[in-house]
Amino acid sequence: MSEPTHKKLRIVKLLEILQQDTDLEHPLGTNELLIRLNELGFKADRHTMARDIDVLNSQGYEVMLVKSGKQNAYYIEDRSFSLPELKILIDAVQAASFITDKKSDELIQKIAALGGSHRVCTS
Repeated sequence: MSEPTHKKLRIVKLLEILQQDTDLEHPLGTNELLIRLNELGFKADRHTMARDIDVLNSQGYEVMLVKSGKQNAYYIEDRSFSLPELKILIDAVQAASFITDKKSDELIQKIAALGGSHRVCTS
């Protein structure tokens, strides 16, 4: 994989990790983010991480910085849907009689995933 492509994919993977696994109560420290990226095959250091987060912020993602002990920790502030909105969508899927139980379960899992891994929103 070419170096520019690898860098772009690293930023995308970083964004995916932040969107799925962080929120105000569950920020991830720089070390944890570096470990996760390394496990996915992406090499980075603290300076690279700071630059990648600056890129995400410049593109409109709200990656927030907090201190966790002596290290920086990050989380995504903005979510496309609030928890109540996700619950309404799940209720609508459950109430739709024209959707099979299997498809309903699949849709509910997809909707729940929009809230991140720390937000349980199934009814």
